[in-house]
Amino acid sequence: MNFEQRKTNKYEIKKENIIALDDLPQNFSKKLRSLNWPLEVQGTGRILEDSRNFEIRYPRGDLFYSWAVIIHELGHLRQDEFNKDIRREKNETEKNLKKEKDAFTRGMGRVKKYYPDILDKLEAEFKNFKENNKIPAFNSFMDLYNDFSNVIKINEAMGSGENDDLKYRRLKAINITEFFKNIENNKVGVKIDTSEAENVILKVTNEIAGE
Repeated sequence: MNFEQRKTNKYEIKKENIIALDDLPQNFSKKLRSLNWPLEVQGTGRILEDSRNFEIRYPRGDLFYSWAVIIHELGHLRQDEFNKDIRREKNETEKNLKKEKDAFTRGMGRVKKYYPDILDKLEAEFKNFKENNKIPAFNSFMDLYNDFSNVIKINEAMGSGENDDLKYRRLKAINITEFFKNIENNKVGVKIDTSEAENVILKVTNEIAGE
């Protein structure tokens, strides 16, 4: 089956459905914003409702954390089809946690398979920044990515349907401000190249369409 046939019969992504985010969601309350929520801790990877179209949203933020979000969100696409535990889970909170954990592993696996060059480039860039006394907490992009998987704790604390006061208390209880502070301390001051990000997303999602 050639690419055109595959795209027609299965899934696809349109450029307008690759969205770089410049701010936190509008429905974020002042109480949650007061935790100094980084731009980089947000994103979406999904199949649009009633369609065969993918959508990826990612932060137009600091280089390595923005890439970490992209890789993670690529893991969300079609994950319900391939992970029986997710499909069978009835509890929505547990289901969401399983999705988040699965996406970190699945997303990295997909990028390693379909576009390993971007990982090589990120590791080389990471080394250059490290040599210039940036990114004190990590030794490689993979180290940073693995640490970033702690955002799963945020998903657990946020829950579903609770009011912002409860979410705020739960986030404070897991000392989320320290996690956010660690992100700020390990930024390099260079924003992600959105053209490069779009090219990688298009390439990888086209491959995911044929999985």
